[in-house]
Amino acid sequence: MIDQPVKAAGSQIAVDDIPSFSAFVSAFDRDNNLLGSFSTPGTSSIALDNSAVFLGIQSDEAKRMF
Repeated sequence: MIDQPVKAAGSQIAVDDIPSFSAFVSAFDRDNNLLGSFSTPGTSSIALDNSAVFLGIQSDEAKRMF
């Protein structure tokens, strides 16, 4: 949960047990209504080489997200 209203949020996602995976992100408003969802395939390495997939969401106005 994010306590402050924000316009965007994101994260790099990686795993250390398999080289290929699917990453998912979903955004909900404060009433728990789904605002959007998407996924992307990712590959990961334990080499810490910044190859982790980045997923993020963005809005034109700041919103409180859970």
